[in-house]
Amino acid sequence: MDLGLRNAASLFGPASSPQASPEGGVEDVDQSLIDPFPHHPFLVLDDDDMDSLTESVARIGVREPLLARRSGDGRWELLSGHRRLHAARRAGLKTVPVVAVDVDDDAATVLMVDSNLTRSTLRVSERARAMAMRHRALLHQGRADSSGDTRDRMAEEAGMSGSTVARLVRLDRLGDDLLRMVDDGRIPVRGALHLSDLDDRAQAVVARAMASDPGLHVGQHAAAMIRRAALEDPGSFDERKVVDLCRPVRVRARSLKISTGWIPEYVPAASMDEWVRRACELLADMEANGSGAEGSEVSDGQD
Repeated sequence: MDLGLRNAASLFGPASSPQASPEGGVEDVDQSLIDPFPHHPFLVLDDDDMDSLTESVARIGVREPLLARRSGDGRWELLSGHRRLHAARRAGLKTVPVVAVDVDDDAATVLMVDSNLTRSTLRVSERARAMAMRHRALLHQGRADSSGDTRDRMAEEAGMSGSTVARLVRLDRLGDDLLRMVDDGRIPVRGALHLSDLDDRAQAVVARAMASDPGLHVGQHAAAMIRRAALEDPGSFDERKVVDLCRPVRVRARSLKISTGWIPEYVPAASMDEWVRRACELLADMEANGSGAEGSEVSDGQD
């Protein structure tokens, strides 16, 4: 997904555009003086990609400067380049190149989010937390409200569709435990949107139920029923209720005759039964929830 950055003026407005370092734009900074941006949602993992980045940094150094602002007492607050900084530290570099920007807290938040959203491997949780941080910063700046116009403006600036931005901001209502389960595929995004309407207590109940049974999967239909149960009778909503609602419903076997004329020709004869079963499950979910198919993607395909 291409989330190309806009220029500084479009991100912050003319009054708060970032200012380059007076020393000439790029300066070498002791890496031990650079702190991560407070509460930044982007994960830095010691995985294969990080090993490759570390090897590259050890061989040729940090080619793309970090973006940071001075935070006082000679220290720096990192806005962009958390993975590059981590790789530099693993490679044993003492200094890293930094471009200094002079921005306030809200502008720094917007810049931190927008510069990191270009990464293609972000998890749902990272995008949700980041987009919500961006929205709160814009609200504090007076550049946003709760209207659809604001959502669409944010979407245009971030290179997403308005509906994708709305889903991400809504997913930020989930606690960390449930949002991690979205990342792990145990809760599909459309199911998570139902659970985002629950209060902290109800979300904790769902999280405990899922933690007690690693094989438990909260599908879209189950999430809709959990939401209804928690909102309609919060006093009796507990882990047992969650588990019961997630169990497949067994019904008496019925025979059904259908014409094969409406089954696509590419479906092999041996797979028709399975294809019909999955089609029926999909339609049942759509009917129960009044929305599209269950899935793990936040995007509506228009990004």
